[in-house]
This record gives sequence, C-alpha cells and structure tokens, in this order.
Amino acid sequence: MKFTADEERLIEYAKLKVLEYSKLRKSKGLYDTIYAFVLSNAGNFYDGVPLELPSGVGFCAERHAIANMLLKETEKAKIKSILVASPVPAHLNKPSTPCGACRLAINEFGTNKTTILCAEFIRRENAWEIFPKIWKCKIKDLYPLPWKDPWNEK
Repeated sequence: MKFTADEERLIEYAKLKVLEYSKLRKSKGLYDTIYAFVLSNAGNFYDGVPLELPSGVGFCAERHAIANMLLKETEKAKIKSILVASPVPAHLNKPSTPCGACRLAINEFGTNKTTILCAEFIRRENAWEIFPKIWKCKIKDLYPLPWKDPWNEK
C-alpha cells in the first residue's frame, strides 16, 4: 500500500501515541481502547479516544479527534487524513472502521480527498505489534451516499 508523505507522518505520530496511551492505560489497570488521530489541512495532529458510558450515551474516538481539531482550528478546518487504531486480538487480525455517525462527521469535515487509515495494534505478552497492516480508503468508499441537509440543498 502506498501512502503520501503526510499519511506517513500521521502513521508515525499515531504509532508513538498508541504506545504512550496504551502503556498509560495499562499502568492504571485499564483495558486497551480505540484511538483516532486526525491530520488537519493545516498540518496539525489531533487525538481522540472514545467516551464509553454505562448508559450507552457517549462518542467515538474519531468524533473526539475531530472535535479537538474544531476546538483549535474552528469549524472551517478540514480533515486531510484520519487514522483509526483499534486493539485487536491476534487471531482476528482485522482493524475496525468508523461507525456510521463517524463517517457522517468525517464527510462533513473532510473533502473528497480525505483518506481514512484503519489499523490495528496487538499486545503480545511483553511486546507490541503496532500497525502490522493498514487499510486505506477515501470517505466516499465508506460513505457512498452521504446525508444532505434537505433544508439547505440547492
């Protein structure tokens, strides 16, 4: 799989952050979780983690990372690329893709050139396997018929 220079930067950034956050969580007795990392058109990185509540109300890592981008760059910011890193048991070897609500948000704050990178990380005994495979697509591949606001259609 070929990646652009910006995607390579995002991948390297995400690898470091996955290790950092996962080690922190493990030291606190917590489980591995999904992380998301956005690279904005301005060249900045934004991290996200899901908020999982017993009530079921919460949000995904992708929307958290996008919200962090919007907080720092305003609603005019655009997603150049987003990487979703999911903890996967070694026998599955299959990364997660964004849920429907996240696909909507990526479409809303992305462009037709926005790429989505889906990767997994695997914890083995005392070692990590970070992103053995990365699946790459465009938002139109995951969200071919995007929702449009009927009140603002022209």
